[in-house]
Amino acid sequence: MKKIFLTSVLAISMIVPAMAETTAPDIAAGATSASCDSGTLNTTSGESTLSAQWTANTINLKWYNGETEFIPSNNAAKTCTYDGGITLPASAPRRTGYNFAGWQVKQVKQALFDLSTLADKIDITGESRYARGTYENADYCTAYGNGTVNTDGPDVCTEESAALSDISMHQWKTKFSYGTVKGIARCSTTPGTNWLETGNPADSGGGQYCWCQATGYATSGSNSFANVSSPSWVFYDDVGYADTCAMRCADYCAGDVRHDSDFRSAVFGVEVVEPEPEPGPGPEFD
Repeated sequence: MKKIFLTSVLAISMIVPAMAETTAPDIAAGATSASCDSGTLNTTSGESTLSAQWTANTINLKWYNGETEFIPSNNAAKTCTYDGGITLPASAPRRTGYNFAGWQVKQVKQALFDLSTLADKIDITGESRYARGTYENADYCTAYGNGTVNTDGPDVCTEESAALSDISMHQWKTKFSYGTVKGIARCSTTPGTNWLETGNPADSGGGQYCWCQATGYATSGSNSFANVSSPSWVFYDDVGYADTCAMRCADYCAGDVRHDSDFRSAVFGVEVVEPEPEPGPGPEFD
């Protein structure tokens, strides 16, 4: 009996989020406002109907023969459009003693990073911080340090859009000389007892208690973030009001991770070891 093995695999990764637009004229996805006039809505009174428009994602394709990447000779096989078809490589890979049987999707394991391995860098202050919160149903962003305008507010989301492009609502990142740490903020109804306390705050939203958690790490010069292994929620503070927490909690997380080594240690999962006291002088004798 002839045995047939699947010897090659296809790795697929998503890129470019789908964009939603309206017409007359188009309003870009992510826009926080648009002109309410006849030029946009084609009417001066009554009601106007807006219809979502969609652009299909482009997906990059990588092909592998075992653990070796197989480069297709036809460029059409290197990408595909979501909801469209996949163009297969013009030629199949070869392997002595086997018959090629087709392609299957390769399961790629997500690398994890243990932030506690950065214990020797725990005293290094961060270079910059970025955060995205919300205030009155609009994005509220922060950008401090590293050559940016040290400021916060709704306009910063546009002014520092490039630096904030990889941060979603209630997320933060802090850049160090050795790499960048990303995280999330949670405004919970679960109170913390003490600053630096770790816990399991309820994801209820609308709370005044600010909690912080690291989620990703990328080495300096890289945009490829590894997920953090065994992340913990760390209590920042009771900020008094839910709307204040929604606006500033992510920034508080990024800020304390940037400049406070104790808070950084708690978020990174680094155990703080108190130094042994110096021995005092011995007894004096006459």
